[in-house]
Amino acid sequence: MSCTRVMRVMRVMQVVVVTVVKLVKVLAINVVVTFVFGEGDFNHHHHHFLPPPPQHTPVAPAPIQPRHKHPPQSPHTTHFNHHLSPH
Repeated sequence: MSCTRVMRVMRVMQVVVVTVVKLVKVLAINVVVTFVFGEGDFNHHHHHFLPPPPQHTPVAPAPIQPRHKHPPQSPHTTHFNHHLSPH
C-alpha cells in the first residue's frame, strides 16, 4: 500500500513540477517579451502616436453625437406614448 501511495505522490509531484516549470517558462518569456519588445514598442508607439492625437481631438464631434441623439430619443418616446394612448 505504502509503495503505491509513494508512487502516486511521486507522479503528482512530477505533474506539479512540470506544470510549474511550464508556467515559469511562459512567465519568463512574457516578461522578456514585454521588457525587450514592449519597451521598444512603447517608445516607438509613443513617438508615432504623439503627433496623431492632436488631429484626433478636432474630430471629437464623434463623442458629442451620442449626446445629441439622447435628447431626441426622449421626445420620441413621449410621441410614441401619445400615439398609443389615443389608440
